[in-house]
Amino acid sequence: MLLLRELAANGYAPTSERVETSAGMIRALDSQEWDLVIADYAVPGFSGLEALRLVRGSGLDLPFIVVSGAIGEGTAVEVMKAGASDYVMKDNRARLGPAIARELREAVSRRERGQADQALATSERAVRTILDSARDGIVVVEAETRTFVVVNNAMCQMLGYSRKELLGMGIQQVHPREELPRIAQGMDLQVNSAGLSPLTMSVAMQRKDGSVFSVDINSQSVQLDDRLCFVAVYRDITERQQAEKERDLLEQQLFQAQKLEALGTLAGGIAHDFNNLLTGVIGLTELALQDMDPDSKTYEYLSEVPALGHSAADLIASLMTFSRRTATERRPVPLLPLVKEMGNVLSRTLPETITIRRFWSQRVPLVDADPTQVQQIIMNLATNARDAMPNGGELTLAIDVASLSEEYCHLRPDATPGYYVCLSVRDTGTGMPPEVQERIFEPFFTTKEIGQGTGLGLASLYGIVKNHGGHVRVDSAPGQGTEFRIYLPVSAEQSPGEQEQGPEGTPGGTEVLLLVDDAPSVLRTGQRMLESLGYTVLTASDGNEALGVYRSHRDKIALVLTDMAMPKMDGKKLCEEIVRIDPTTPLLLASGHGSDGDVAQLEALGVKGFIQKPFNIARLGQAVREALDSVGLRPARQGSAFVPAAPQTEHARLGS
Repeated sequence: MLLLRELAANGYAPTSERVETSAGMIRALDSQEWDLVIADYAVPGFSGLEALRLVRGSGLDLPFIVVSGAIGEGTAVEVMKAGASDYVMKDNRARLGPAIARELREAVSRRERGQADQALATSERAVRTILDSARDGIVVVEAETRTFVVVNNAMCQMLGYSRKELLGMGIQQVHPREELPRIAQGMDLQVNSAGLSPLTMSVAMQRKDGSVFSVDINSQSVQLDDRLCFVAVYRDITERQQAEKERDLLEQQLFQAQKLEALGTLAGGIAHDFNNLLTGVIGLTELALQDMDPDSKTYEYLSEVPALGHSAADLIASLMTFSRRTATERRPVPLLPLVKEMGNVLSRTLPETITIRRFWSQRVPLVDADPTQVQQIIMNLATNARDAMPNGGELTLAIDVASLSEEYCHLRPDATPGYYVCLSVRDTGTGMPPEVQERIFEPFFTTKEIGQGTGLGLASLYGIVKNHGGHVRVDSAPGQGTEFRIYLPVSAEQSPGEQEQGPEGTPGGTEVLLLVDDAPSVLRTGQRMLESLGYTVLTASDGNEALGVYRSHRDKIALVLTDMAMPKMDGKKLCEEIVRIDPTTPLLLASGHGSDGDVAQLEALGVKGFIQKPFNIARLGQAVREALDSVGLRPARQGSAFVPAAPQTEHARLGS
């Protein structure tokens, strides 16, 4: 009663309960929430110390004040050690109010601190969860010591250390030495700018196993408690760098392909005009030689012109091959005998200081290829290898079966996945630096001295391989030799066919022919060449004019020989129009570009052949005779001379 009165006197209106046994104590503690326990030290059957143990044993953080009538110093120490908050003597009840007030304030403070600590712990767990769920490495680095004070799981996995190992570790232990000055400079800049200058940079890091990789760092200085720190995000950019390298490689290859395509278009245009000129030079020279004394000096001089013209034509043929406009005679070919034969040829023609080695399987599938062009590939590569080994070395020819994967072709847009026969030509010569490798397939590019090469060998090789649907790979380095790998598609047919042989000689005839060409020099020369073989020749300078001549003389014209590329109406359209008029008329096509696939499309319309410019009298006569004979036209129909229905002046105009 005195205690309750004292509490009331101090302004409290407590809800209280008095207990005298331990069981009653336990029931009371469970009945409601209490703010304070006041206990006598010694009561019959139940002591204050026992009550204190019950309170502390229950886990309740309640102020516990012991009140005693006679307690010595030793007992007071015992009570405080047991966990009592305070003790008050019964004869000093005035001290009870302030003691209760103090203990209640401290209890409230403890509860608030506990709640704050719990909230802080909850917040720390949330932050830790967020940090550890991030894919990028996140760290906190103390500015003064430059050591890690916080690291997340991603950072540990990135570097190969445990969290315990990384905490307290310095940044100099995870970055290569050469990167440290740049990182230190960035940190100093952040400190001096009071956090206004975030740090963004790409640097190298070093894993626990010693391997080095690249990261992007985004860092910001912050004040944590009384310490200046850096919060940094590390992002591994290895995959991004690899993707950028692949993208750059693809862009370079695309640029190279576009450049080669543009050069090919230019080469094709040059070939057309130049072959027209060469046709006139060769044809007119041969016609002139027919009327000259073979023993004269003029005959001797002029007789060299056709050979020079054909050499120039070979140069243009290389250009056309590069521009993929050359007509090829592709058929299922066994590559092994072809390469063996070329190996024997090379062993006789290359210097004795060069050793030729051969490696191949005896079971190599057929490839769809033009045998002559494959031989040209090998000869071009062998010649280059010889020049790269002036003091001798080894030349290796190898054949194998290869499969180009999707992954390989992804980085090489000019390659197509599939099965190939791989022809490898490797030398032990001087090799090539990367800047030379990038240009080796460009027409007229050469590292040889002036007069030592045209720069068309590898350009024509590239065109041949692309024409065959193949792929070229070059591996070279200065001082380590060069290897060219030519991938030719495996043929669907696995039985080699027989190559047709053309007739020998230069046959002629007396049929009436219609010659169509937009180049005046070719038109005049072709007319004279055919007339020298006995034919009667009508001429036209474009498709529309040719149709008019054909309609006027269709019952006499035995064959139409037309150029492919002409203004107003090209050769293909002219053939289609003639077939509509008379599908039995044999057609022969000529071009300075190459067939470019059009002949195959027009064969069903009656096209009997194709002749590549420049041509001489022999080739022209053979092509015309074969086309005429293919439809059964024989000399029986060729007996009478042709008298044109139109006036001779118009015929002369058409010829002009």
